[in-house]
Amino acid sequence: MPFIKQSSILIRNSFNNLYTISVENGISINYVNSNFEIKKNKKILSDISSLSTIYFDIDSNDNIYGLFTEKNKFLNYLHINDSIISKTSILKYDSNKYRIKFPFIKRLDNKVHIIYYEINKEKSHFSALVHYYKKNNIWVKSNIDFLNYTLLNNFEVIINENDLKIYYFKLIDGYEELFVANYSFDKEKWDIPIQLTFSKKSKVYLSLLKDSKNIYHIVYSEKNQNQFYCKYMNLFFENKTPSIQSNIFLSTKIPSLFPNIIKYKDILYCQWMEYNHLYTTYSLNNGENWSNIKLFNEIYNYSFTQFIFKSNSNKDEYLNAPKFYSYTNSLKLLGTKINIY
Repeated sequence: MPFIKQSSILIRNSFNNLYTISVENGISINYVNSNFEIKKNKKILSDISSLSTIYFDIDSNDNIYGLFTEKNKFLNYLHINDSIISKTSILKYDSNKYRIKFPFIKRLDNKVHIIYYEINKEKSHFSALVHYYKKNNIWVKSNIDFLNYTLLNNFEVIINENDLKIYYFKLIDGYEELFVANYSFDKEKWDIPIQLTFSKKSKVYLSLLKDSKNIYHIVYSEKNQNQFYCKYMNLFFENKTPSIQSNIFLSTKIPSLFPNIIKYKDILYCQWMEYNHLYTTYSLNNGENWSNIKLFNEIYNYSFTQFIFKSNSNKDEYLNAPKFYSYTNSLKLLGTKINIY
């Protein structure tokens, strides 16, 4: 049974129409029905080969929009309204000096927030974390932080009209530590980043969500005795100060790669991979205690993948799942009781 490491973006609009955006010899958008059968396929762009160079979301009017880097020279904006696709160049950069990775975009009313890694080719394993902000048709660029890295990991952004925070790893004394930076809307500037972990152990593969109680649930893989294991953190903010309630290993026996954190109603789930095996555990008390870890056996007969999930649908009112593992052709969150048909 193959595990498809290449993730796809899954979008559901307010009419419950489903779209998948994949990167395979270019960017393609698939229009699929409730049985996950492709009704229509459209190749948007060629010569795009990695999800680390694109990002897509859906706005309140069900328009799909996103970013992609082109020819390592341009950061471009895409807007998809039904079958009409428009492209606009936002930023041209010197590809001899820089590369852009993990672009992120969010449109809020008349404001646009873009965040990305600006990798300096002249300095080995060094990058700026950049915020590119548009207000009233004026673009403003600012640096959130500068960081060294061994493996450039994804960052995670939580954003709404009143809150913008970014979580990311940064090398401290040769080890990845987790940081958070907060954007002050009133001052229109970034506060000094706050270090959240001090374990002096390597970390990779960050996943997080913010629940309705304003609690941040975070998972990542941390190295312990030459293996990576899934670690869970739970925190909230008092004013701008983080209060960490929990920071525990969910397992020290089963290695973990690519963990996902999911909340459905009042149940927290964590999924992770170990080679071609999928493991899950759940919590009924907001992360205080966790169930025994279960191996999901059904995967051996089917292909499955990781979806990055965006939804405007009322069907997903109780689901908070930025990423999840599912069969390639279904909407079952593997290792859980959640179906989102």
